[in-house]
Amino acid sequence: MTATKAKDTWPRTNKGSVDWEVVFEAAEQGLIPLIETADAPTKLQRCALVVIEQLFSRDGDGEAISNLQKSLEGLFSHAYGADADNDATLLHHKTLITTFLREIKT
Repeated sequence: MTATKAKDTWPRTNKGSVDWEVVFEAAEQGLIPLIETADAPTKLQRCALVVIEQLFSRDGDGEAISNLQKSLEGLFSHAYGADADNDATLLHHKTLITTFLREIKT
């Protein structure tokens, strides 16, 4: 299924537009709760990249994707080291990703 077809099934407001609040925040099926199930920073980053690619799937979205990928890489670039997979690092990155995705939503 293409990203565009997948978006056709996303929740809608009464006016017919995508209900971004539900898409991002709905418990158990929203993007943020799903991404927060990742158990390592590397998995969290990969999940966020997939979300970016699904949200920005139009032909003219290449620059937006590139810019968001760079921003995402910046969030994670300082974390990888000997203790990068500890719980505190994971929690920190979940907070960063949540903020990042909420900025995209807005």
